Amino acid sequence: MTYQVAREIKLDPEKRWALSDKVFFACGACHILAHEFLKQFPELKFEPYWIRPTTTFRGNHVFVTDHATVFDWHGYSDKDKFLAHYFKRYQQKYPGWSADLIPLSIDLTSREACLSIGMDTRGVDGYLKDPLPRARDYLKKFERQHRERYNNVLISERISLPKYLG
Repeated sequence: MTYQVAREIKLDPEKRWALSDKVFFACGACHILAHEFLKQFPELKFEPYWIRPTTTFRGNHVFVTDHATVFDWHGYSDKDKFLAHYFKRYQQKYPGWSADLIPLSIDLTSREACLSIGMDTRGVDGYLKDPLPRARDYLKKFERQHRERYNNVLISERISLPKYLG
């Protein structure tokens, strides 16, 4: 499933903040969720990637991957299946749509860093409220999936304990 938010909602900070978490992190704050995932699970060796449309079409998206598995707003999925589905949905909606996969090595929370590579997105200060706590809370919703995949380590314990105790 893909979501799209009307331009008037994206431009209104209160309406954007009022979106459900799924839509918020699917449409415009995916880079913030990716940042928090990487911060909470550095030992997993996931890396951020940007799906950058090759034309002026919509369809930008940031996700993290270990090159076999992807994590984004909908949880974990097989990387090949995720990309096939993503590309198929946008190509159905926008004939001629295509995109490049760009590995990212920038601060995903910085608008200036994102703009330096052509990714026009908000920094953490571009939202009505700080989106980082919201991203941390959203990650907790995937605790069962994290536990199933990664040695029964509870995300809630990882987030609340100092690194040396986790």
